[in-house]
Amino acid sequence: MMEDREDCNDSGDRNRPYSKRHSAIAWTIRALRARCSAALPQVTHISMFQLADVMHRRAVNQLCLVAVVVGLLVAASGRVGAETAPKLERSACKVVLPRDERVDCYSLSVPENRTRADSSVLRLPIIVFRSRSAKPRPDPVIFTAGGPGASSLGAFPSGKTIRLLDERDFIVFEQRGTKYAEPNLDCPEVDAEHERAFLSGLSVQADEGEELNAARACFKRLTGSGIDLAGYNNAEIVQDMIDLRRLLKLTSWNLYGLSYSTWLMMDLMRTDPEGVRSALLESVEPPDVPYDEMGNANLQRSLDVLFDACATDFKCARSYPDLRSSFARLVRNLDKRPIEITVRDASGGNHQRPFTGRNAVDTVYSELNDIAEIPNLPGVISSASKGRFSALATLAQDGLSPDSLSWGMRYSVWCADGLPLDNPAIVDEQTHRAYPLFDGEISAAFNPAICSFWSVPPASTAEWLPLTSSIPTLIFAGEYDPNTPPAWGRRALRTLSNAFLYEFPGYSHTPSRSECARQMTVAFFADPTKAPDSACFARIKEPRFKT
Repeated sequence: MMEDREDCNDSGDRNRPYSKRHSAIAWTIRALRARCSAALPQVTHISMFQLADVMHRRAVNQLCLVAVVVGLLVAASGRVGAETAPKLERSACKVVLPRDERVDCYSLSVPENRTRADSSVLRLPIIVFRSRSAKPRPDPVIFTAGGPGASSLGAFPSGKTIRLLDERDFIVFEQRGTKYAEPNLDCPEVDAEHERAFLSGLSVQADEGEELNAARACFKRLTGSGIDLAGYNNAEIVQDMIDLRRLLKLTSWNLYGLSYSTWLMMDLMRTDPEGVRSALLESVEPPDVPYDEMGNANLQRSLDVLFDACATDFKCARSYPDLRSSFARLVRNLDKRPIEITVRDASGGNHQRPFTGRNAVDTVYSELNDIAEIPNLPGVISSASKGRFSALATLAQDGLSPDSLSWGMRYSVWCADGLPLDNPAIVDEQTHRAYPLFDGEISAAFNPAICSFWSVPPASTAEWLPLTSSIPTLIFAGEYDPNTPPAWGRRALRTLSNAFLYEFPGYSHTPSRSECARQMTVAFFADPTKAPDSACFARIKEPRFKT
């Protein structure tokens, strides 16, 4: 697989060349009308026989004109279709890649909205890392990032550590609307609001209000520039990948999805099964799961895994007895009496801000995604519960880590594909009452109120059906994952008749960081008809908590 994948977390010209073409068509119709009517006699007195002849010739003239108009419209339709039909061209690479590697970069041109005849054209950058083999396998692996809204191109800054290149090519696909796509749906207004909220420590209510204002400003700017937000959804992204496979003249390929993009890959398996040889689904988000109804429940599950692991570890339990109670005490104390901490902005400047119980929850959640920090968390929580906040305050700086999300793309996809699956009453319960310790932590992917003005149509109900498939599939789940719990992998497994699932102890979101996962990935793509050798699984060790 890979060693150094970065975690996945300029608008070009927009093609609307139709007005001049339609004027040219109208001029041509007028000219041909004149040509068709030129043979008609100019008479004032005619016999019945002459009248019959004239009427016949007029009928022929009308048929001539109809034929001309229909022919022109068909021709025009053909030309419009030719311009908006998917097209793949070699292009300069959008990101810096080592010059000594065999890499090809492409631009995939696709309609922005396939339901509209007058759709604009998008350009999506593609990277193809070429295999190191003299005779590469004919079925490459295609990867695209999670999110929604994360860029894929930065995930692999080099192909040198992509082990799959020993046998086949590796394709990195940038989804429509993300950072390097043209146009992208970046929202600098939202990015700036998130930074302001972090640096000032806004209250829950103020933070939500400011985010709504920023998202509304982004919506107005994007739609004002002519972007059709209804074209940014799962179905369109999946069709983009199908078009890419066909333009690359690939009979089949292997899929690699991560987090949100596992949903895309499962849609692709459903829509284009004949083109899929096998699939790796890492940190699965099944299409039939209402994510927003379970966000805080998933966080609580991950915390419980941490607390239980410490309780059953002799040294951890002795050093930090009843970690669950210590965490609750820490959060409640900070809600009553917030402390002041110093955080840095993107330029390195220092800012004083309050740090509340909810901020502590956010910080611990962030670190539960990082397997390097999980062993430290019991000590950090225990110390902070006793009033020693330095370690926790240091971790809080991660709240300003750049997420590189294109928020407009995230809003468009989720308002179309994610939110309609939710029961709002359950989401509200998760946010405000089910977990009072979280102090209004939004259970959803973002504030659901944004979808009230982010005008996109809901997806087809077929988007939310479980995937039933016999395509060979490898599923990875991480024990501590606070976003896509192992239970979701097991849920997807129910209707996949040729799938293998592995839950990696001690790992969180993106368990492919495990050396064992990399070995199993290579083995699976070499022969997906059988379970990969999992002998390395027995050598994986649980986190060694620092005491």
